[in-house]
Amino acid sequence: MKKFVLSIIFVFCLFFSYSTASANHSDNLAEANVEINVNGEFIQTDVYPYLKDQHLLIPIRTLSTLGLSYGWDTSSNTVTIQNADEDTLIIKANSQVAYKNNNKIKMNIPAQMTNGRIFVPVRFITESLGYHVQYESIRRMVFITSNDYAFNMDSLNQEDKVAARRAAISLPLTPDFKTLDNPVSPFHEYIFLTGETNKYIYYNGHTGTIVEIKDGKAVVQGQYELGKKGILFNFEDFSGKITKMNIEDPLLKPYFLSMHGIVGFKNNGDGTMLVYYEYEHGTERATVSFTGSHSNLIQNPWEIERSEPRKKRIFVE
Repeated sequence: MKKFVLSIIFVFCLFFSYSTASANHSDNLAEANVEINVNGEFIQTDVYPYLKDQHLLIPIRTLSTLGLSYGWDTSSNTVTIQNADEDTLIIKANSQVAYKNNNKIKMNIPAQMTNGRIFVPVRFITESLGYHVQYESIRRMVFITSNDYAFNMDSLNQEDKVAARRAAISLPLTPDFKTLDNPVSPFHEYIFLTGETNKYIYYNGHTGTIVEIKDGKAVVQGQYELGKKGILFNFEDFSGKITKMNIEDPLLKPYFLSMHGIVGFKNNGDGTMLVYYEYEHGTERATVSFTGSHSNLIQNPWEIERSEPRKKRIFVE
């Protein structure tokens, strides 16, 4: 019973702080970054991609992570891109006309010059040169894969739980139902059951998404939407396999109403992250700086430096 009370109180406080932050940072919601994942690896860019007219544009420097070479001609504002098979794509800034191997083709949106940097439409570029692209709206991520890429399910079973969980979040989320409204947010959180790597909750301060990985796909099991006060006992809405309006639902019980224990990783959206783990004797948490690619959000809680002595370790992450 003590575990149940501690779990409910901690999670209530955490989710309430999210709702308050959402209200206080409403002006910044549109500034949430679009992340890029290439062949299962999140990449870090010095300038983030952005959406324009439902098209995602990426800085040309990102192309090198795809194994593409490129050259920029400042005199003509033209970029030349080439893949390993030596297929060549020539694009001019602010022009919807491109040339692939000297054949003229039309683009839905031209390359853009933004703040002195050239941005190119990722779907047009990658699909023209033999890659596959998928945009995931739940987490605002673009996934780019080559023809020979396949997710390795064994990566979820490795002894290193940090690496396994990073592999888990590198899959695009796949719902088979109409998802709930998902406002853009600069902060987000992953919650795993202790010791497990193939199931998690993704929460963005407004909507929770329950995910289970099956046969190499991150299948969305359901979603729930908290009220303005972040109360877990009365959802404003839910969808998918969730059947109850609160955390008594069978999909959510293991995370909030069990003796199993959870570990969470929350990006605060301000250059810091909160790592917490909850077990039968209580909850420990630490706020540290957050840098690097999206996958760096997943850490080993027991290796986070703390200013206070750590409680006795009683479970394996």
